[in-house]
Amino acid sequence: MGGLCFDSSKNIYKAVMFPLEKFVMVASLKEDDKTWRRVDLPYDDVPSVKDGITFHGRLHCRIYSYENPYRVITFDPISENFDLFPIPEPPKHKHFNCEIGGLGVLDDCLCMSRGFICDYDYGIEILVMKEYGVKKSWTSLFFIKNRCFDPHGEFAVLPITAADNGEVALLINAHKTELVICNPKNDKMRKLFLVEYMSGCISAFTYTLNLKDTLL
Repeated sequence: MGGLCFDSSKNIYKAVMFPLEKFVMVASLKEDDKTWRRVDLPYDDVPSVKDGITFHGRLHCRIYSYENPYRVITFDPISENFDLFPIPEPPKHKHFNCEIGGLGVLDDCLCMSRGFICDYDYGIEILVMKEYGVKKSWTSLFFIKNRCFDPHGEFAVLPITAADNGEVALLINAHKTELVICNPKNDKMRKLFLVEYMSGCISAFTYTLNLKDTLL
């Protein structure tokens, strides 16, 4: 898994690929030099990297191991440094298990889904970060009850977009792929399409067009 980000200091795009646990490969996408080079990861236990959402000039990825499934890192394309990103604390309950299911952008805010299991209750929570980089600004939008996922496999809940009426589109991968529309006001959910499970999964990312892109 990897992603694409823009280095504004050199006016070039950079591609990032996560082939192994200890390092990533970075390439500058310019005509005279497209060679891949190694950048070491400052973390010891990164067997899996997902999503790759570019927002506020940084690449955001959820990373986890079985020991720590609740982390998000950012990659700065200018300095080529990695940092842990502030995410909401899981509820403090001795029987509460919480894992990140996907990252996205809703209404120009970073968004995440997280699955939870608490006693006999389980579901998916959708949250947005209303002030970028401020941990306390994470706000819960709504819950999807009685739905679960396994983020260690090819399973995810990816927030795609939000409509003016408050409805949110989600891509859910769990043995099958569903594009669903959720209405937080009445807790109703409807399916737009369904794809039965294949060897792999379907993914989607949001992209904001800027003036420079229209001139290319």
